[in-house]
Amino acid sequence: MADPVNHLERAGFDESFIGAEVPLPELATRAKRLDPGGGGGGDPILRYEHFSIAMSPARKLAYFVAVNIDGARTIELGPRGDDKWIFDERIPEDAQMGDWLYDDNDFDRGHLVRRLDPVWGDSREEAERAEADTFYFTNCAPQHWRFNRRREFWQGIETYILDNTEVHDLRISLFTGPVLADDDPPMEGTLVPRDYWKVVA
Repeated sequence: MADPVNHLERAGFDESFIGAEVPLPELATRAKRLDPGGGGGGDPILRYEHFSIAMSPARKLAYFVAVNIDGARTIELGPRGDDKWIFDERIPEDAQMGDWLYDDNDFDRGHLVRRLDPVWGDSREEAERAEADTFYFTNCAPQHWRFNRRREFWQGIETYILDNTEVHDLRISLFTGPVLADDDPPMEGTLVPRDYWKVVA
C-alpha cells in the first residue's frame, strides 16, 4: 500500500465523470457538517483519489461517500496486504472512530469506498494512491462480519457492481453510506448503524 501524500493534490469525486452532472448528495439542513478547515464556513468535503467523503461530527462516521469508477482503466495491484488503517490528519482524531471501535467484537472495519473501486488511472502510482486512501478511518464504518463478508449480502452487491463495471468498460458514480438513525445502538462513543445504502449512476 502506498504512503499517503499531501491531500491538497487530491481532486476527489468528479461530478461530471459519467458525461452528465451527478452532484454530491445534499445533507439535510439540520445535519451538522464537519469542517476540515476548522474555521467554519469551509468546504465540508474530504477529498481523496477518485472519491470524496462527508463526515458526521456527532457520529464520527461518514454521512456518505462518493466514488468514481472507470472500468476500462482499472489497474491490477495484486492481492490485499495487511490492513493498516490511519487517521486523516485534516480533522481531529477525536472526530474519527479508530481501532477501539472494532476491538474484541464481531464488527469489521467496513470499507465504504471499497478498496478496489477507485484503483484505476493513468499509472500504477495513481491506482496505489487511491488504494491507500481507502484505508483512512473516515472511510470505514462498523459492519457485522456476516453482513460485510458474505456474497449474499454487502460483499455480493459490491462485487456485482465492480464486476459489471469492468466487464462492460463502464464509467459509474457510486454513492454509499450508513443510515444514521437516532435509535441506533450505542458502542464505544458512537451509535452503530444497522442499515446501509448504495446508489449507482
